[in-house]
Amino acid sequence: MRRILLYLSNILGAFLISIFSIVLVTENTDIVNRYYKDDIKSQFENRTDLNANFESLSVQWNGVNPSIIIKNFTLDEHDNELLISEQLIIRMGLKITPENISFTIKELDLVRSNLSIQYNDNKILINNHDIFEALNSEGRDYQDGRIKLRLSN
Repeated sequence: MRRILLYLSNILGAFLISIFSIVLVTENTDIVNRYYKDDIKSQFENRTDLNANFESLSVQWNGVNPSIIIKNFTLDEHDNELLISEQLIIRMGLKITPENISFTIKELDLVRSNLSIQYNDNKILINNHDIFEALNSEGRDYQDGRIKLRLSN
């Protein structure tokens, strides 16, 4: 019995050290910006008909919930700038189901943006363009449409 408890405490310790290491590295280095910036841009452009550009990308953790901070974010469609924002903060939540553990978007925070926003038929429209339509058409779960949008100064 004592041996089992020692084994379980070693596994828990290794797990906690791994989580701590991930948080330490992602918050205090530019590894996320260096390795994932171009991939995030291309994934966004592949899933929508919009072009996304930004200067830098960083991660900040609140417990096990990360926030992705994108600086100098612009969103355009064929040379028509739809959105310019000093920062876009994407707050993520941990979703645990019996089949899967995943992160979901909880909140979008646009800081100092030129956003002209319309809310029509339970859709968020930017210049009459539904930004979530292409994402939701791929069958992804975005918490049943309960994403908070915050505009900050």
